[in-house]
Amino acid sequence: MRLALVDHARGVSREKRGGDLEFVPLHEDVGWFNVMGAEALDYADAMAELVKLDSQQAELFEADYLLGCSVEETAEMFEISKSTVDRKTRVARAWLYLRLTGSTGQPTDIEP
Repeated sequence: MRLALVDHARGVSREKRGGDLEFVPLHEDVGWFNVMGAEALDYADAMAELVKLDSQQAELFEADYLLGCSVEETAEMFEISKSTVDRKTRVARAWLYLRLTGSTGQPTDIEP
């Protein structure tokens, strides 16, 4: 799925492919991520880094936000508890936010 997003970002950045298309968030919880722009390439790099740091967090994030699996479905798929899915996807989302935005603060949509 990640490679599909990267390919899409490369295609959209070309004028002949409609680079002026309207931005639509990938998921309401990650509205700061523009799948239609060059950020998708940065996302691919960040995900590769996250895979090296914690591959399960990366997989859980992708299952939740890219594949649209529910917490219950993700927990069943990975054979872990729902609270572990919640915790690890929240940490992955926060890490990606900080990595992609270059922000030093906390994302406003992440609960402590």
